[in-house]
Amino acid sequence: MKPLHIAFEAAAMEADRPTGIGRYAASITQAMMRQHPEVQYEMLRLSPSQRLLGAVCKRESTADVTHFFNDLAPKGIKGKTVVTVHDMVLHACPETMRCRTRLLLAAHLRDSMARADRIVTDSFFSAAEIAAYYPQFAKKTRVVYCGVDHKRFHPITHPAVIRKVKHRHGIAGPYLLYAGTLEPRKNLVRLIQAYRLLYRQQPQIPKLVLAGAKGWKYREIFQAAKPLLPQGQILFAEYVPDEDLAALYAGAECFVFPSLYEGFGLPPLEAMACGTPVMISRAASLPEICGSAALQCDPYSVKSIADAMDTLLHDAPLRQKLRRKGLARAARFTWEIAAMRLYAIDMQLLKGDAPL
Repeated sequence: MKPLHIAFEAAAMEADRPTGIGRYAASITQAMMRQHPEVQYEMLRLSPSQRLLGAVCKRESTADVTHFFNDLAPKGIKGKTVVTVHDMVLHACPETMRCRTRLLLAAHLRDSMARADRIVTDSFFSAAEIAAYYPQFAKKTRVVYCGVDHKRFHPITHPAVIRKVKHRHGIAGPYLLYAGTLEPRKNLVRLIQAYRLLYRQQPQIPKLVLAGAKGWKYREIFQAAKPLLPQGQILFAEYVPDEDLAALYAGAECFVFPSLYEGFGLPPLEAMACGTPVMISRAASLPEICGSAALQCDPYSVKSIADAMDTLLHDAPLRQKLRRKGLARAARFTWEIAAMRLYAIDMQLLKGDAPL
């Protein structure tokens, strides 16, 4: 009997500096491979033009199911196709997108979703968004929550490990942490404005560390931070490799993530897994994913963001409560569970189960 053959598009996983989608793709595929070694796996490598024009590759893939992890599935794929559409930022917050990404999705997303046999998305919030913007695809959409790599993200009990990572990234003393790409959707201008408001009232507060690679439309972020850069109160740590992230999370007084729009929002869960109290925005998928284990703020109100940070900094019993609840919350999300769910979707698809 021929073994089951599953293919994964490899592009997102093979970036020199993997971002959220790359880490998602690598984590869920590796977990599936561990769980089902009997399956024949293939990494499908397509050029950008092949993804759009349908010339898949010089040799035809014989996979029973092919997964595409970054919104778009090309024409010409044989077998079943599963495409992961992480969010509907194209319609909900198009002004926050990189121009070429917005144009690419506007031109091809609908057709790609139509071609897909199943659409996977990261949260029930995103599934509802897909149903709102593309109701014709709602019945073939499935939710698979992302996971946390608990071998990598966990409380760190050795202060020397944290000190070493802080030194490597030029951080001295206590700090508040944001981790993620520097781009408009993350709401960093308002976060900086809120921090400046607090700093004027309390000059002794911990510095704010923004850890992440430059994305797009980031000049306004640096401009907002400029008044506090000479004092060292705001620090841009740039791209932080995965091996340093856990210590950076664990060393922070709290983790702040006032994003305007997320399909899932993995960094808050990673911070929780490291035992760090978390502040999130009351927006999009974040309340669904973090529940009551994070302090919530209004992402459109500078004062609300400032008040939430102030509360976390000065309410020690609340910090302890959020640490406990955060550890329990993060434990519910694993890549093993995500891979099991994705594999089950593949099996249902191959058995010919009709969309629910």
